[in-house]
Amino acid sequence: MSVEDRVTRALHDEAGRVDVDVPRLHAATLARTSQRRRRRWTGPVVAAAALLLVVAGIAAGPRLLEAALPHLLAPVTTSKAGGVSAEFTCPRTVTVDRQGRRTDDSFLPGLRGGPAYAADQEGAPRYAYTSSGDRAVLRLGNADGTLASTATFRRDGIGWDLVSTTKCAGEDGSILVPEDNPLRLGQRAATPYPPDDMVGSGDGAVLVDDRSYYDVAGLVRHRTMWAAPCGASLCLASGKPTSMVTAQLRDGARPVAEDLSSMFLPPDDSVGRKNPYGFWVVYDPQRTYTGVAARNAEGHRTVDAVRIGGPDWSGQAFALLAPKRSVADVVVDTPDGPRVLPIG
Repeated sequence: MSVEDRVTRALHDEAGRVDVDVPRLHAATLARTSQRRRRRWTGPVVAAAALLLVVAGIAAGPRLLEAALPHLLAPVTTSKAGGVSAEFTCPRTVTVDRQGRRTDDSFLPGLRGGPAYAADQEGAPRYAYTSSGDRAVLRLGNADGTLASTATFRRDGIGWDLVSTTKCAGEDGSILVPEDNPLRLGQRAATPYPPDDMVGSGDGAVLVDDRSYYDVAGLVRHRTMWAAPCGASLCLASGKPTSMVTAQLRDGARPVAEDLSSMFLPPDDSVGRKNPYGFWVVYDPQRTYTGVAARNAEGHRTVDAVRIGGPDWSGQAFALLAPKRSVADVVVDTPDGPRVLPIG
């Protein structure tokens, strides 16, 4: 969208809300122009558009300029206006005020570029905005219209100052969206991100897990985890093609249960939040093991790992997700009996 189009749209949107005394405006304009020599305008179209905005601002007052400038200066956005619920339906919310931002500054929306720009900066599919007097509220919503977060602002001179935010969050201080069977690895409702730009194309990539979480703005996102052979090693990637965490497991002299809990959830959205689960992967290139499980402090098997492998795999791997506090060690089943693996 060109600058001229954005000026026209901004002025058109505000014109209906500004009551202009046309006869008085006409008389005042004639009086001003009669005192000046007429000059031929030779500037570019952009300058003409800027002049149009200045003249309109003089005529309609600061209110029009104040409302129009954010729309003019902000880039074209993709967030849709409207269709956002006024009430939270997520099981838990977190509220952060000015004092709380000293320890939690993960979500700091602003209105300098306008509400649409603020929503677009957070990647919100939808947004709703209301203002009355010295108070304004921005609501960010998911694609289905569910409320993800609210941000309350107070007018500060010609701008807006952020007062507090409230956003959706997972239970027990985590960012995970609650579900019935959280220890199950695999695909869920969301469509997994393709493996091509994560672990490479071909038939070797195997989906390990895909699950939803709340990002720093309370919006529901999902991350995908893939595994694939990469030479003599096993490569894993978790996240999305444009932002992911990777790991490479090699066939070492001693088999080990690699602790990959740090890649189970997106690190940027997990800062200051709890990860209630531990995630371990056992790479078995020689196909020596028949099973892998977590054991508690009493030596009882608590959670069995999921075997992962594909038709192009010469070896295999086992992925284990379990409550971290309840895991004392990891055991593998071999033809010679169970064997305890060190956790790496």
